[in-house]
Amino acid sequence: MKHEPLPILCNNEGALAHIINGSIKARTKHIDVCCHNSRDLHERGIVKYSWVSIQQNVANIFTKALPREKHEMFTKALSLW
Repeated sequence: MKHEPLPILCNNEGALAHIINGSIKARTKHIDVCCHNSRDLHERGIVKYSWVSIQQNVANIFTKALPREKHEMFTKALSLW
């Protein structure tokens, strides 16, 4: 039985390039082996990583101080309203 991949949205373009394209640069050679799991899951179709703008990233409610309007919008998006 084939399942749809789990969508994960990310606003870090460097991380996405590393996961999706497997871009290797001088600094990425020191990334711990366990961190390559994300690329493996993406290649196997278990997880689908895609980019989201910082303005639409609902996770910002947990990591940033937001203006009231944005806080309410993200609270509603998480069904916490």
